[in-house]
Amino acid sequence: AGGPFVTPPPAHGRSATSSAPLSTSPTSNTDTYRIHAEITSLDAARRRGAINVYCLGIGVDALNYVGDLLTVAVFEADVFDRIFDGLVDKNDEGELASEELAFDEHTVDRLLSEGRMAPSGAACLHLTWQHRNAILSRGQ
Repeated sequence: AGGPFVTPPPAHGRSATSSAPLSTSPTSNTDTYRIHAEITSLDAARRRGAINVYCLGIGVDALNYVGDLLTVAVFEADVFDRIFDGLVDKNDEGELASEELAFDEHTVDRLLSEGRMAPSGAACLHLTWQHRNAILSRGQ
């Protein structure tokens, strides 16, 4: 079973083709409804222009030759706050930084120079900053 294109599930516990958690225990109806509601909310916000998603390019990690689709999503603040309210700030992968960051040259330069970001994240941040005028002017 499986050919050359079979890939292991991502470390964050969700399949690339399914929004359901990867688990040996069945997903409860409540979890299924919550996941469906989140996806529906995101899609509805995207359709009305409250979320804009951009493809920045494709990158390939030099260490493992894995391709990454580099994207950025721009949310209206109230939509972001409503959809992501109540997210956990810690999981098995670590703790989520809750510091609010300005999207300005100083912050972008600092984040990129610290070397703590994965290459794909750094590429997304760099390209988003480079194309910020086009990305942020949409809908204005």
